[in-house]
Amino acid sequence: MASDNGITRLETQVGDKTLYFETGELAKQAGGAVTLRLGETIVFSACCQASKPKDTPPEFTPLSCDYREKTYAAGKIPGGFFKREGKARDKEILASRLTDRSVRPLFPDYFNTETQVNSLVISADGKNEADVLSINASSAALMISDIPFNGPVGAVRIGKKNGKFIFFPQHEERPGLEMELVISGTRQGILMVEGGGKQIPNSDLISAMETAHPEIVKICDLQIEMQKLVGKQKTPVATPEINPELKAAVEEMSREPLKKLLASRPVKQVLEAGMSEIKDKASDAMVAKYPDDSTASYQAKTIVEDIIYEESRSLC
Repeated sequence: MASDNGITRLETQVGDKTLYFETGELAKQAGGAVTLRLGETIVFSACCQASKPKDTPPEFTPLSCDYREKTYAAGKIPGGFFKREGKARDKEILASRLTDRSVRPLFPDYFNTETQVNSLVISADGKNEADVLSINASSAALMISDIPFNGPVGAVRIGKKNGKFIFFPQHEERPGLEMELVISGTRQGILMVEGGGKQIPNSDLISAMETAHPEIVKICDLQIEMQKLVGKQKTPVATPEINPELKAAVEEMSREPLKKLLASRPVKQVLEAGMSEIKDKASDAMVAKYPDDSTASYQAKTIVEDIIYEESRSLC
């Protein structure tokens, strides 16, 4: 660990590769900002949240993850008719989703503040891939920020060649791999797996995850250390105060209709329309029943969301 002029640097060994984390130099006004280097490939991630939560109950985590690669990172400038780079390419969209799927499950219940996590490749060495680095950099940025986050998350790309596992395989190594996986997780276990292989047995998948997890723990431990050094105080998440009588009334009028709706397994449009109708009925009924409670509608919709969560998982 090194600290110089407000800049904090940490590093960890993953397999035969070294990851270098740095914070304190770029995007000082962001909630959290971290650069991560592997070889000469550098990814910068920053995160911010809105000044206050949304007024409506949380139906999903209001999170947006964006990953972008610019040609200048490889020392190139677009030529020809198009002088500027346009919308995100498929690879960038898929990389954004890797980060989203890794960090989204770790936001606390009832978190309802618009949050953005942006990752930018600022240097590409042509050897090391940047997409998995954005998961680690984004998690580190969230850890040191004021944004509530039950992380950290660590992620690795692991390949298998000639019976041996390789961490963060370089571009020239990837075409010959028997198996290639992106694995993210916490200190407690595996969170997300994506990848493919050539007719690999199930035992190889399990072995890859077992091999990857100790390295993921190293990345998580580094982020925890960084949080202790420079982390901001987390914004508290307000758990809604629910009137027991109001909850009982909403349960009585909404649970059975929701159970029937979910059990019928309708198409998406019918399901969303049905849930919205049940939610609106509960909200209108509670507003009429408790006219002096300005939060009656919010409470009713929150309870309906909780019922949907419980009942949908009971069907799995």
